[in-house]
Amino acid sequence: MIAFLGFFRLIPTWAYAAAFAVLLAGLGGYHERVVGEAKGRADVTADWNADTESRHKAEVKAVDTRLAENEAMRAQFADNLTKETANHEKELADDRATQQRNATRRVQVGADFCHQGTPAPAQANSTGGTQQTAAPGWFLPDAFTANLRDLTAQADAIVADARTVQTSVIEAKCF
Repeated sequence: MIAFLGFFRLIPTWAYAAAFAVLLAGLGGYHERVVGEAKGRADVTADWNADTESRHKAEVKAVDTRLAENEAMRAQFADNLTKETANHEKELADDRATQQRNATRRVQVGADFCHQGTPAPAQANSTGGTQQTAAPGWFLPDAFTANLRDLTAQADAIVADARTVQTSVIEAKCF
């Protein structure tokens, strides 16, 4: 083994120095690579985190803006609903008042509507007290008149509902 170590005496000193310099350069390069990769990863991670944070802030701002818009729309819809409900109730009240005024009036059928019997004579005042003057003809039976008025009231309510929906659709600019 000592003979083998004697071999190193044959190698000039400058070769040792050069080998040592190459070794140091290699270790330095390896160190730079390891540190550079770590720094590069840290830089990429920092950029990624900054980008993610800015995107998150933009999303939060967009959501907050949309929530404010939604709240404004909800308030506007509530105001519109209040107005539409008031208009609808007024229209229904007007329809009910008209029905109340006409409730005591009898429905007269003209003489040519039905050719049965003799038409009733003209009346100066009706028994309902509405001062209804009737031309000669027939009057519908009270039960039939009541049913007819109920159907008319239902039709008026449906028309009022349809009018309210139409107003809502127009105001919402659906068409």
